[in-house]
Amino acid sequence: MGLVLIALYVSYEAVLRIAEPREVQGGLMLAVAVVGLGANLACAYVLHAGRKRSLNVRGAFLHVLGDALGSLGAIVAAVLIRVYGFTLADPLVAIGIAVLILVAAWQLVRESVDVLMESVPRHVDVADFERAIRELPGVLDVHDLHVWTLTSGYHAMSAHVDVREGADGQILLQALGRLAKQRFGIEHTTFQLEPHPPLLTIQPSMRG
Repeated sequence: MGLVLIALYVSYEAVLRIAEPREVQGGLMLAVAVVGLGANLACAYVLHAGRKRSLNVRGAFLHVLGDALGSLGAIVAAVLIRVYGFTLADPLVAIGIAVLILVAAWQLVRESVDVLMESVPRHVDVADFERAIRELPGVLDVHDLHVWTLTSGYHAMSAHVDVREGADGQILLQALGRLAKQRFGIEHTTFQLEPHPPLLTIQPSMRG
């Protein structure tokens, strides 16, 4: 929400500057923008590694990245103002940056909703996942397959897998785990193996 408000405020100020152009000191603007770009790039570098593991870090990363884009846009605008006297460069660049911030904010909100709703990860095709499981040696069928999002970049799944009689359960579990992780990016897995034909349960006899 903060990113959206910032983008809207920047757009509002830019429109006011287009309607009533103001004098801009290109030299001072350029110097401040260069310092700001360096600081924001340093922060973005620190946050980059953890942006996929936490929505909070991702939000902070996007915020810093938006500031970095703002600084870069200010540099471009300052050069245009100093060299060509094109004062409209400042509000036009600001509007472009605001659009980029809104796009990034929308992606962050959508990802947050996926986590709250425990939605199926967007990169996982459940039908394709089922087919891949059935193709493994020893697998007869799969049912009750569920895939959901635990947190940003971390997903989970569970499934019941019918296996052929005599199949090595330990080897099959390892193959299922590799399939989920390497092909579908799912690390937290729960597979319940169900041998077929099912094991017989011997009931104790009742004697009078």
